[in-house]
Amino acid sequence: MRNIVKAVLIVVLGLAFGAVSSLSNAVSSPYNDLGAPLTGTLWASAALVVSLVLNAGWAWAGLAVVAGRLTGALGRGAAAGMSALLAASVAYYASDAVLRPEPFGLFDQGRPWLAVSLVLGPGLGAVGALAARSGWVGLLAGLTVPVGAVTETVLLPRGNGVLAAAPLMAGIQICVVAAAVAAAALLSARFAATRRRTA
Repeated sequence: MRNIVKAVLIVVLGLAFGAVSSLSNAVSSPYNDLGAPLTGTLWASAALVVSLVLNAGWAWAGLAVVAGRLTGALGRGAAAGMSALLAASVAYYASDAVLRPEPFGLFDQGRPWLAVSLVLGPGLGAVGALAARSGWVGLLAGLTVPVGAVTETVLLPRGNGVLAAAPLMAGIQICVVAAAVAAAALLSARFAATRRRTA
């Protein structure tokens, strides 16, 4: 029963992630009916921040890792990572069809993301399950998302075109890197403290 509850929670988490990601895009865009009235407001700026964060590759990878972490077991973690990403993809394109409005594009423009979910989701979910372990394995698995966030933010910055001019962009990048470094530092400190106690 407990595993069923976790499975449902993981799917709901994925659905919520995809829907909020789509909603943040719609609210932050001045080019559709939902975002146009909010252009220049605090709500549009907040939605832009959420959009830039949730639509980053590391955030989607983090969703799969968190899903795997919730299970704590390698096999279930792999299934959880894949399930969370598939649910997020379905919710994203379903929400786009309602909020934009656009045709339901999961099986045409969403096809690459379904493939990514099927190919990378199990591995990322397994990493999440490994993050629950102690020792070097747990530390390295736990560092996956923070290292990915820093790498993507520094080497592959987002925000081409209109978004590149947004004054929030540099602040978002600094906050993402700072949060990732803080998370890595906390994980490393916990690992060191555990090592000292068991030495």
